[in-house]
Amino acid sequence: MMIRSGGFYHDDDPQRRPPRDTAVLAVVLLIVSALGTAVVVLARALFLTAGR
Repeated sequence: MMIRSGGFYHDDDPQRRPPRDTAVLAVVLLIVSALGTAVVVLARALFLTAGR
């Protein structure tokens, strides 16, 4: 058992997320961000053209 900051671990390394899970999370956040930006741009375009 090793003692590290944050607690006791029975293995040499603490349990971490696999790199694949982290990459999937990053891709999902990127897609959500792009969709949010597209919605804002379309909404602004509609509001600007509606006032004319």
